[in-house]
Amino acid sequence: MDMRSAMGKRLKAEELGPKFRKAVVIDNVQMEKTGTDTKPVMYFRGNDKGLVLNKTNVNALIDILGSAESDDWIGRRVQIYTAMVDYQGKRVLGIRIEEAVVPQQTQTTRPAPRPAPAREPGSDDGEFVPADDMTW
Repeated sequence: MDMRSAMGKRLKAEELGPKFRKAVVIDNVQMEKTGTDTKPVMYFRGNDKGLVLNKTNVNALIDILGSAESDDWIGRRVQIYTAMVDYQGKRVLGIRIEEAVVPQQTQTTRPAPRPAPAREPGSDDGEFVPADDMTW
């Protein structure tokens, strides 16, 4: 087997770098053979490489997306990032998942209109009064 064809099928934290952070849309989740195990692999729109899901990331997805059913995750936006994690007794760079931050739309706010000045009773308020309704 040409090992070069097997390389690069999965996202690796080392390839992404220590300060990687990106919002992604989940395209699909498939069970795939990874070494001697079969594990869930999540793919994102616009990216050919899949992310092998570990228990930590599965639990994060369930918390963020509100469902343990991977079919419910399709089309949903999450954020992936790299962080130092514990793996087999060592600190290594790993990939984690969190809720995607959706930028709030900026609203142009107008200042509140100034309130009309208070008028004293009986003062001329500038309203038109017909001549036949005038009292002296």
